[in-house]
Amino acid sequence: MDPPYGAIVFLAVLSILVAVLSVRQTRQTGNKIHYVGVIVGCLMLSIFALALLGQALLAFILLVVGGLLCIAMLPRVMAVQKREMDKQLTKAIKEIDLSEPLRLKDFLRWKGWLKLAHRWGALKTAGIYSILGAIILAGITYTALRAFNMMNVWLVAGYTATATIVIFILFYRQISKTLEKPDKSV
Repeated sequence: MDPPYGAIVFLAVLSILVAVLSVRQTRQTGNKIHYVGVIVGCLMLSIFALALLGQALLAFILLVVGGLLCIAMLPRVMAVQKREMDKQLTKAIKEIDLSEPLRLKDFLRWKGWLKLAHRWGALKTAGIYSILGAIILAGITYTALRAFNMMNVWLVAGYTATATIVIFILFYRQISKTLEKPDKSV
């Protein structure tokens, strides 16, 4: 059986995109921890190249090494991401007037989500955010798997459900903490 060349090329291009975006993020923030994305992108590119060359054992070894590297770096990456998100949300909440009416274009940035959370509460806002995220994730996953003839409804459902739960928890914690912060500083 031939490997799914189309899927491998697509994932290789995606890995290059991750590496390029990580370099951009590193230059913007000056935080060298974002180079982990470059390393992971290049590592995944190597894995795909080895898979195309039929070197399954080497590809598997690199995959395990990459997984261990990601697990080892996860706490540092999460701490940096949390710090940057705190800065973004604190800046956004200082710049907006929460009493302004909601507009559809506000939801493309934090402005609309903060206004909605201020009016309806963080729990309902996180629910809406998660449902929209689930719809988008399910659509992207379905389309990608369908394009490469690897359709599996359980894979789409499992991935979407897992990602939605994680999105809900992270979004709720971040928004509720951000909305509490201004009250304490006043």
